[in-house]
Amino acid sequence: MTLEGQLINQQNQPVPDATVLIQSGPGTFPEVAAMTDANGKFILSGVTQSGDYQILVTTAAEQKSFTVPIPATSQTLVL
Repeated sequence: MTLEGQLINQQNQPVPDATVLIQSGPGTFPEVAAMTDANGKFILSGVTQSGDYQILVTTAAEQKSFTVPIPATSQTLVL
């Protein structure tokens, strides 16, 4: 399973060059991180079980955690 999404800021602008990783969850998942592209988009793959996962987002300015369901068609994370 994969988690695809987009990271945006409070002004609805994409956030590029942020690190997105799965911090914890009910299933096994790879210890890999994704970087957001110029449009704030990211893809995390390799999740083996459905459920709610903690996603950690890190930018140059801040860090924030989100709880997201996997599988999910797409997620928009607002920083």
